[in-house]
Amino acid sequence: RHVYLDAFQIGKYEVTALEYLKFVLATDRAPQLDWRYDGGNFQESMAHHPIMHVTWSDADAYCKWAGQRLPTEAEWEKAARGEDERVYPWGNDFDPKKANTSESKIGDTTDVGKFSNADPAQSGDSPYACADMAGNVWEWCNDWFDGNEYKLRQGSVVKDPQGPQKGTFRVLRGGSFSSYHWVARCAYRLGNFPVDSSVNRGFRVVSSPIISP
Repeated sequence: RHVYLDAFQIGKYEVTALEYLKFVLATDRAPQLDWRYDGGNFQESMAHHPIMHVTWSDADAYCKWAGQRLPTEAEWEKAARGEDERVYPWGNDFDPKKANTSESKIGDTTDVGKFSNADPAQSGDSPYACADMAGNVWEWCNDWFDGNEYKLRQGSVVKDPQGPQKGTFRVLRGGSFSSYHWVARCAYRLGNFPVDSSVNRGFRVVSSPIISP
């Protein structure tokens, strides 16, 4: 199938714990488990790690507070793989030095952008310079998950797909530090309950650019 998307801007990095802390303080929300290792005090060592333990609703609320939104599944995939159908953000061959997956043996999240590099041959970034789109944390997307959705679109031309109107699961993309490389492929889809807030759940933001008249 062919998918066409309107222009959009997506976060280079996953939303960090420090960025999410500002949201928590501004809206008087309960603190995340990420920084509760020390009796509820924010841990500076986690500041630039991706926020974790967020439900889909948490991620959606942050986006609205920031004047942004969660990416659609199609937007996320284009940002991850570009237009040449690559398997991973950097190319078709897996490289454990370019992503925080199970193969890296780190066993936890890392600072966002850790696997970026000015040398494209050494970088884990996507064609659009987005970091950590493979591994680190799973990223919530806006869409409801339907395992048959892509099969129904086969052979068609689709413009700005939004996914089903309702469902049981929300889409997660990108794999995490605990995922093996085949799960961290750009095309891999996962659906999970939107109330799930596991240690490896995070997100990044999207906005539609303002077009000058």
